[in-house]
Amino acid sequence: MLKLRALAVFALSAVIVSGAFADDPQENQKRKKKAAAQNRSPATQLLRQLEKAGVTLSEEQQEKTAALATALKKDLAEARKAGGLTPELLKKRAEAGKAARQAGQKGKELRAAVDAAVPLTDQQTEAMKSIAGKQQQFRKDFLAVLTDEQKEKLPAQLTRQGKKGKKAKAKKDAA
Repeated sequence: MLKLRALAVFALSAVIVSGAFADDPQENQKRKKKAAAQNRSPATQLLRQLEKAGVTLSEEQQEKTAALATALKKDLAEARKAGGLTPELLKKRAEAGKAARQAGQKGKELRAAVDAAVPLTDQQTEAMKSIAGKQQQFRKDFLAVLTDEQKEKLPAQLTRQGKKGKKAKAKKDAA
């Protein structure tokens, strides 16, 4: 009987203690959203591509890339806020782009379909251009941190610089 009572007390205390340490559903959801946002960041995506290519960064390179990523995150947040780009608007544009891609549209047709579905103001358009420029500069700065041996391991899509279309060729020929 004494053993049974001790076992019951132990089980009850374990249940009470485990309840005290249980995750708060709201806190858990906040953590998931934060992790999802980090996975969408340009820095995280670039690091994943480096891992796939088998490139490992030294501690010094990791510190430099972390500083670049922090600066980019701050710059993008400021540009979004200044341009009035809300998360809801960006989500609607992403959904419109996904629907257009599933319909088989690409390139200019895709952009036109997204713009028709969710139009932007002039201020928002300028903010989107600013964000694209900042992301491109981040990629250049990020690649500048890598050694030549590391760059050789990367896929071609990561190392290409600038536009290679008709307009870029015309500018190059004119120069």
